[in-house]
Amino acid sequence: MGWLYYLLAQLLLRYDQKAAALRVLREAANKHLWPQSLTLSLLGKQLLQQGESREAALWLRQAVLHKPSFANRLALSSALLLEGALHEAQPLIMQLCEQQPNNPRPQRNAGLYYELQGDIDTARRYYEQIIIHHPTYLPAQLSLGIVKRDEGDFSGAISIFLQIINHEPNNIHCLINLAETYKSNHDYNQAIYFYKKALLIQPTQYNARVGVIRALLEVKHPDEAINYAYDAKTLFPNDPLIGCLVGDTLRMRHFFDLAQQQYQIIIEQHSSFTRAYVALAQLLRDRRQFTVALKVLDDALQRRLTDDTSIHDSRGQILTDMGEFDAARQAYHAAFAIAPTNPTIAFNKGLCDLLTGHYQEGWLGYQHRFASHAARERKAPEYSLWQGEPLGGRYLLILAEQGIGDEMMFASCFNDIARISGARLIIECAKKLAPIFEHSFPQYAIYAANQKDEYGWTEQYDIAAWIMLGDLPRFCRNHRESFPNHQGYLSVDAERVYYWQERLNQLGHGLKVGLSWVGGTKDTRRKWRSIALHRLKTLFKIDHVHFISLQYTNCQPEINALKRRYGYTVHHWQEAIDDYNETAALVSALDVVISVQTAVVHLAGALGKEAWVMVRANPEWRYGLEPETIAWYPSVRLFRQSDKENWDSVIHCIADELVKNGLR
Repeated sequence: MGWLYYLLAQLLLRYDQKAAALRVLREAANKHLWPQSLTLSLLGKQLLQQGESREAALWLRQAVLHKPSFANRLALSSALLLEGALHEAQPLIMQLCEQQPNNPRPQRNAGLYYELQGDIDTARRYYEQIIIHHPTYLPAQLSLGIVKRDEGDFSGAISIFLQIINHEPNNIHCLINLAETYKSNHDYNQAIYFYKKALLIQPTQYNARVGVIRALLEVKHPDEAINYAYDAKTLFPNDPLIGCLVGDTLRMRHFFDLAQQQYQIIIEQHSSFTRAYVALAQLLRDRRQFTVALKVLDDALQRRLTDDTSIHDSRGQILTDMGEFDAARQAYHAAFAIAPTNPTIAFNKGLCDLLTGHYQEGWLGYQHRFASHAARERKAPEYSLWQGEPLGGRYLLILAEQGIGDEMMFASCFNDIARISGARLIIECAKKLAPIFEHSFPQYAIYAANQKDEYGWTEQYDIAAWIMLGDLPRFCRNHRESFPNHQGYLSVDAERVYYWQERLNQLGHGLKVGLSWVGGTKDTRRKWRSIALHRLKTLFKIDHVHFISLQYTNCQPEINALKRRYGYTVHHWQEAIDDYNETAALVSALDVVISVQTAVVHLAGALGKEAWVMVRANPEWRYGLEPETIAWYPSVRLFRQSDKENWDSVIHCIADELVKNGLR
């Protein structure tokens, strides 16, 4: 009878009916039908292939008791490694290696054992020795590729994985690891391609399903991601991670109510799944429902989900938004108690410190922005990282990062860094800023960022060290008193300023006011950094004031609607927007700039131009907590919301100031 079960299972496997084959084998194993050793061995190995390591180890232990063959013990050692039972696996693996020293399979398991123990160097030596003696043994190449990826050698890992796929185009594990490597290297389109290729071979592969959804969300393709998410939910209906990814796709598509419901369902069904609490709290945070968001996280803590750093970290972020800074720091310290070296916690606490004027501590946290994935990390150049040491007249390479607003803000540090380092500076910047930086800093070499030639252009210089732009303040802006009381450090061609002055004069008598009312992007809380143009009617009613748009978004329909409905004019000169050098010249020619939190504030402040900024109740860290001033720009005045929804009082205060300025 037992042979019939065994042969039926073999037949089912031949026709790829794996689930049915496993049912047959489990029944035979539970009934202890002969030939039991073969049944147990086949069942354990099939479960191992399916990734069911715990059950595989259970049956393979019995198989080894019945027949301690080399193959059974090797399969058991693999299952134990996957299960994490390293102490049980280690003596078995070493015994197998001694028994067949030229067999690459136990040698690879030895490498995996050391890799899981954190001894990467020993693991790598095992894999490299296997490849030397068995160059066609692809599993060792796969393991070496994974080690290289985990060490950050993405190009080396990709090269290995592509070689494997060249020999085995349908190697599902290699395809997924290749996709994961591209994702780790922020090449999301290539990651998506290989995840999809893996799914064509094995549509039910869990890691490929999860990976393609996450990668599609990274490239902001929620419409495609949601199809994969719902397909995954059909395949894995009770999986909480899949459920959360459905919520994430709905959130990115701005179906906020549906996303909220999805997260709440996950919490009800999987009350210990902390990611759902954090996702729901962050959604509520984005909707500025801070009190409700905090309650979600407090509920998680009451359910004793206290050992997950993301709960405490999210509490810290939300408490910071609420202005409860002492409580926020307590939340971050609770997170640090669990994970003292976690870069995400360090970065978020750093933002809290910067916002509250604790600059020295803040910059230490801010340097973790890349490791925390808050900013996109670049491949480091082949020079020493500058740590504040004197460079004796050699070049210091400063690499651009983030948006143009931050580039202009951190540019205030250039002269201080040149003095501290004793170096000549090479400054990389956004292409649109290059003419302004060249005019403003003729003593330094300015290079417009070019992704196609990331560092080849640096070979012409005697570069001693490099540093990211956002790390400069750590050396020269550690106290409020270290921010200079400057009158502007950027400048533009005087002839272009004169041109715009003449054009402004043609508008007639009165103040010439630059205006920007939309800030940020969809990813940087544009909704909360912007004001509808028609809400500024109080300003437009003031006599002898001419408003000139500094808006970089497609604002002409809104300007036309304002004119059509209310009769107010906002001048928009697209040629001044398309060329940022012209934008800077126009700003220099204006009497004052009125803006929400956006890059034009940094431009005006860096030029030394008077600017009035409408700042929300919970501002970006750059705007600090001082009532009307910002540390970076003496010429900028802040008008803060008294509460999170009220812009009216801010607009009325600015209107009063406009009237006063018009009467001068």
